[in-house]
Amino acid sequence: MRRLLAGFALTLGLVAASLAWWGFTLDRTVGDPARTARVTDVLLQDEAVQNGFVDATATAINQTLPPEARGLISRAQIDAAARAAVESPATQDDLRATLAQVHSYVVGAADQPPLLSAGALDAAVRQQLVALDPALAPSVAAMAPLAIRLPDQGLEVARTSREWLADATRIAAIVACLAVAVALVTSPRRSAIMRRAGWWALVTGGLWVVLRFAVPPLAAEVLPAGAGLIGGLATAASESMLWPGLILVAAGNILFLGGSLVDWGARERRARVDHRPTTYGDAGWATTVPEAWQTTYVDDGAKPAQPAPAAQPAAQRRS
Repeated sequence: MRRLLAGFALTLGLVAASLAWWGFTLDRTVGDPARTARVTDVLLQDEAVQNGFVDATATAINQTLPPEARGLISRAQIDAAARAAVESPATQDDLRATLAQVHSYVVGAADQPPLLSAGALDAAVRQQLVALDPALAPSVAAMAPLAIRLPDQGLEVARTSREWLADATRIAAIVACLAVAVALVTSPRRSAIMRRAGWWALVTGGLWVVLRFAVPPLAAEVLPAGAGLIGGLATAASESMLWPGLILVAAGNILFLGGSLVDWGARERRARVDHRPTTYGDAGWATTVPEAWQTTYVDDGAKPAQPAPAAQPAAQRRS
């Protein structure tokens, strides 16, 4: 019964520990407001984020460019101009500031939804369009300021999920601690609890490391087109998985080896007890023969041996 209760408590504790570990790691890495600069760098270098900005810029050009000018330039040229404008150094600074706002909004450090300051991007677009075809100069000069929308699909869901995740992490951590404590108290073999916890840490940490390399291509395939910022946040989250995963793998090795050493020590102690030589107490055997039994036998060679009379005292011999 104790073994069954300990197994159930440990299983519940490890499941809760998995949820708590994932939530804690995300909250302390990609979800940490102090890591905005690092997350911004990952977002800015992410191909999905760049493509999202290019698509939004090309859409804004199509909506703003006069119809007569649209006949002078193809969609491919518009896309090329949008990409060149997005990748220009002056535009990258504005995009970096915008992405910092995105991260602050998702992690709850900012209350206002992020907005793209399109001043530098607008100027870069106009320059690229005129460079493609000088005949577009009058139309480009007459264009209204570009209204470029952020590729922000899913940002509200990410912000809400982050708040829910923080609450779920705290609850899961409490459940995990209580369940593992119950397992340690009730289990007849605490070393087995240590080994199972070690296996959990090894598997969870290893999966964390695997996801570090699997999430970016998976996000590119699964997420809908245009969800560049969500894909970039998924990549940033996967970037933060490597070191926590390696730390958990190391802790798993320590727990597993510790449990194995405890079992080895117990087996050695049992072996020493089993092979200890047996000692017997005093059986009370006499070490001297009573005086009445001290008889001497003389063999004369002809008769059967007869007991010789015991030596008499000197007083009796004189009488």
